[in-house]
This record gives sequence, C-alpha cells and structure tokens, in this order.
Amino acid sequence: MMNIRIYRFSIALGLAAAPAALACTVGDDGVTHPPATGSSGGAGGSVTTGNTTGATTTMGNTTGATTTATATATTTGGGGGAGSGGRGSAGSSGSAVDAGRSEAGGSSTVDAGALIDQLLRLTQSCAKVASSHTYKLDNGQAVNICAMNGAVYWTADMDIDCDGRDIGDGKCPGNDCCYQPQTAFTNRNGQPLAASVTPYVVIPNDFQYAGLDTNRGGNVIAVIYNRKLQYAVFGDTGPTDIIGEASYACAATLGINPDPGNGGVGSGVTYIAFVGTGTQPSDIENQTETATLGQQLAQKLIQNNP
Repeated sequence: MMNIRIYRFSIALGLAAAPAALACTVGDDGVTHPPATGSSGGAGGSVTTGNTTGATTTMGNTTGATTTATATATTTGGGGGAGSGGRGSAGSSGSAVDAGRSEAGGSSTVDAGALIDQLLRLTQSCAKVASSHTYKLDNGQAVNICAMNGAVYWTADMDIDCDGRDIGDGKCPGNDCCYQPQTAFTNRNGQPLAASVTPYVVIPNDFQYAGLDTNRGGNVIAVIYNRKLQYAVFGDTGPTDIIGEASYACAATLGINPDPGNGGVGSGVTYIAFVGTGTQPSDIENQTETATLGQQLAQKLIQNNP
C-alpha cells in the first residue's frame, strides 16, 4: 500500500481536437484508437490484431483507417487483407475487431469516438459530490470526486506509479524515488500488481463509496485522455490529500510519458470508476477480461444516465 509519494509537476497538455467522425476501435488492452485517414481498403475481412504486442494492422473494407494493437490477442478470428493507403500488412489470425460496421464473420462493432463523447458528456459537471473533501492536483487545483448512477468520477492530472511486482523489464521501478514493492491489492495468485504491465489507477485511501471495493480492489475504471480510452482497474491506494495517479502501463497505452521520474501529464485526464456488483474482473490482471467488462459497463452507464 502506498503511503507517501513525492509528486512531480508535469507539463500540462491540451486536449487534441476531436477527429472526424470515423469509427474507432477498442483493442484487447482496452485502449480506444482514433481513426487515421487514407484511401479505401481492398477486399478483406474484419480487422485483426496480431499475436504480437504492438503489432500494427490495416483494416480492410473501411476507409483507409489504421489501428495499432497493443496487447496480445487471446481469441481467434480470420485475418483481414491489407487496405490500400494504410500502413502495415494483413493481420494474422487473432482477435477480430471491426472498424465501425458489421461485416461477414460476426465481429463486434463499436463507434469509439461516440462512446468517448458520451462518457465525457456525463462527466462535464458534478451534480453529486461523493467525496467528503476536495483533493489537490500538482498545480494546486482542488477537485471533488463526483458520482452518478453506477460510477464515481473525477478529472485530474496523471502522475506515474511504478509500485508493485518487478518483472525485470527495466521499466519499473526505474528511477522512481519512492518505489514500494507492494500494491494495495493483489492478483488472483496473491502477487502485487506489475505496474509496467497492468493498467491500474490509484485512489486516495480515505475515499469510501458504496460499491467501490476498498478491500479487494479491482473495480474497472475508464480512463480517457486525448480522445483515447483505456480500461484500467482500481489497483492501489494513495495519500488522502491528492489525486491523479496511475500505473506505468496505463500512462503508456494512453500516449502519456510513463517515466516515473519525469513523466505524467498535468491535466486533462478523466477517470470513471464503475461501482456496484459485477464491476470487477475475476482476475485483476487479466486485461482482456477487464476490457470486455469495461466496454459493457460503459454502455450500461450511458443507458442509466440519460
């Protein structure tokens, strides 16, 4: 459990303008990737993420959109042909994600840009304050944790947490001055979480709310930054006076500098923690399960907060 951490100031980055209304895709890691421009793809199946982390694939039968898969695929589907005007080659057999419309093969469809817009709309104001006091950001701004049906949320900065299991990849603990080998919550094997691999969010350890599991953690949290959406988990707790911290992996997949010494971002990060029954994956470090559950919870949240 993290008790004391030195927080660093980061350069505030402004939110990028919303892309054109093309459909985006959600990868198995829970990250939503915005569409790119290009010419129409040739004949091919649905978009396929390869079996290698970080593989770039090109979508067939869509308008020149490309997406980068950042997690190893776990389910099987047919590989699609490479579209002209895109980058990369045809995806190998892996987890199939449709880039905006249903095609033969039954792959799922999600308009990720619209989903992000709807989630951000729900968090524009704070109709109900859930925290008993405000929490400070690195810039001194004080913010509340707010509530809606099925979730609590806040907008803050992001500092980098490298606490937890060191898997020897050279990323964490890195140059983290305040590294601790434990996290408040553990995986199904009783191990601390691996910050360099598992996207997790830190919540102040004095915050209590019905449906937020402060004993076992694991509540799915939608993290939005610069029109990217990452499904993370409640993985660690922090000091009682500040807010805005997530794991190395969470930052990296959102395009935020994950270096624990000089990384992070000073503003513009929205955190939506789902609360209640059925908001935790069976294994806190199973990213595929977390992403699938997160997608379901996000849609349910929108329906329950018209």
